[in-house]
Amino acid sequence: MKKSQKKVLERPRAAPVWQPLKAAPGGKSLAAIYFGGYFVAKEINSERSYEYIKEQLEKPLDEGKKFLLIKDMALGIDGNYDLLPKGPFRHTFLIRHPNRTSLSVRKLVAHVYEYEGDLDKFVEMQKGHPFMSWDMLSVDPLYNLYKYVKENIDPNPVVIDADDLQNHPDKILKKYCEAVGIPWDDKYLTWNASDEFLKYMHGAVEQIILGKIQGVYDRAFGSTQFYRSDGKPPIEIPEVCRMYADEFREGYKVMYENRLKPE
Repeated sequence: MKKSQKKVLERPRAAPVWQPLKAAPGGKSLAAIYFGGYFVAKEINSERSYEYIKEQLEKPLDEGKKFLLIKDMALGIDGNYDLLPKGPFRHTFLIRHPNRTSLSVRKLVAHVYEYEGDLDKFVEMQKGHPFMSWDMLSVDPLYNLYKYVKENIDPNPVVIDADDLQNHPDKILKKYCEAVGIPWDDKYLTWNASDEFLKYMHGAVEQIILGKIQGVYDRAFGSTQFYRSDGKPPIEIPEVCRMYADEFREGYKVMYENRLKPE
């Protein structure tokens, strides 16, 4: 949860880790780092492997820390579930309507390509861009991870829908804290517009810094509270986005039915 994370993780009792698995080379992980207009696999650190990251995440927390919050992407561990860290973790899945996701991804990839024309004519996301190369991954890595966790780790993993979180942050975030054992504080609903939280982060921080330089996180860094979503998810989306969105519909429907609900 990017925005809620921003407030929660500033508190000294939390030890935040940003996308350690997505940055791990090996397996089917993209290990995505942006270079020369493309996301390419790059080994940032010779020690940064799934095994090394697992070992680090399983270590006791530093003195004064009560919680370890890890934000990552399911594609980072795709097909390597045996290397998930062991311990008293509560897995949380943040989902978003596939039509919204596909439009957002198109906007991101267009930004990466520095494309400033009509987005409906932007077709690069259908041309094997590494960020979109699903032949490197299984279909819907998020849903696959959800099924693995449900069947092997936790029969009731936490699921949060992005629209619910944006439109009912007071209810959803409070329920989330209750589910994972974090004492609730109304202060989690607002924060200062700043990127100062970066200094508390561990893991693949270079990804955040690069995103900051690229302007990817400008809206989040400039926010002071959750933005409400803009109505219901669009029913119709451009053809260029439809194939991407279709990859996630089945998994989204299943996880949506098992999400934390605002009522």
